[in-house]
Amino acid sequence: MRVPEEFEELSPSEFFWRHKDLAGFTNPMRAIYGTIRELVENSLDAAEVHEIPLKLHLKVTRLEEEQKGEEGRQETLHLHIEDNAGGISREKIPNAFGRVLVSSKYRLRQSRGLFGLGGKMALIYGQSMTHEPFTIRSSVGKRNPIVEYTMMVDIEKNTPRILKRRRLQNPGGWRGTVIDLTTRGDWAHAKQKVVEYLTNTAIAAPYASIFFEDPDGAQYRFEPVTTDMPKPPTETRPHPSGLDVESLKRLATATKTTNLPTFLCRQFQRIGPVTAKKLLQFAGMHPRKDPHKLTREELIQLTNSMNSFTDFKAPEASCLSPVGAKQLEAGMRKQLKPAFVTTLARKPSSYSGFPFIVEAGVAYGGEIQPNTSGKIPIIRFANKIPLLLDEGSDVVRKVVDAVN
Repeated sequence: MRVPEEFEELSPSEFFWRHKDLAGFTNPMRAIYGTIRELVENSLDAAEVHEIPLKLHLKVTRLEEEQKGEEGRQETLHLHIEDNAGGISREKIPNAFGRVLVSSKYRLRQSRGLFGLGGKMALIYGQSMTHEPFTIRSSVGKRNPIVEYTMMVDIEKNTPRILKRRRLQNPGGWRGTVIDLTTRGDWAHAKQKVVEYLTNTAIAAPYASIFFEDPDGAQYRFEPVTTDMPKPPTETRPHPSGLDVESLKRLATATKTTNLPTFLCRQFQRIGPVTAKKLLQFAGMHPRKDPHKLTREELIQLTNSMNSFTDFKAPEASCLSPVGAKQLEAGMRKQLKPAFVTTLARKPSSYSGFPFIVEAGVAYGGEIQPNTSGKIPIIRFANKIPLLLDEGSDVVRKVVDAVN
């Protein structure tokens, strides 16, 4: 007799806990490197959104000596990271740190993290490896108090579990966020990557002050070389190119307008009354049609027309926050100390309706040491994040290696 197959539902936090590799926690070395990277990037994003020159203090302390297990060498470590960014209000802290897929990053604007997952995954990983809670201390400054939460994540339910909550006086008007957590990882193999990551981060964020103390007592200080910060990205409306049927359906359902020209002008960037008229003529649709009453066939028809219409202007670039050629040069001079450096920022381009900006710099001479492998050193960034792993699969590496 066949036993009926059982079906099981997983919460988002349990799914990512079971599949840690999807978030980059594939081994003990990547776990500690990824934890530091994700938390530093959250601080950078929070500071840049509020146009605050970041002051970051990061300290890693060894709690337990190295042990060898099935996954390799590991030791128990305590991480302390403190920033002076915008802070997080009292009511938002539990969900911001204790519920997966709840984030301020699900908007059409550039940020280092796209999914709001990495920081929480670092906390969940540490909790699952040590069964220790983490502590969040934050204030939005001025006359607001400091609030402190000692928490864990209920992984099965994807909910925050608050163990202790305190309200502290804030006479100095401190603003920022402090995170303390216990985790496990292979520091010996992660150290080089962490230092390289922070060094490269200082290139892309030359306005940030970063102080790092490692478990062996070594200290690394990255001082700012400019006060100029990139203009923070602004949330924008979707561009009509590259839209899919589901997105169009959601926008049509949520709109308060009752005709297609107004709907198109209000819901999308780069569509004005004249462009809306041309698009509807191109799509063969009546302008008085109510967006709420679009049939399945009409949604598909309008989506296909938007994707093949060629009179749209390029997407707005206000949702992007590039480093800037001047700031990139300042960062390269400070960290690389070359004899010669030049930088370039291209004008905005778009792909499938999404804007992007290419920035690049070349430096040589001075204190730059020749690469022992004989290859030209490449420092890669995406969304201002240093990319230290899997360089061999990058098209930039392939192109540079092909140059005589």
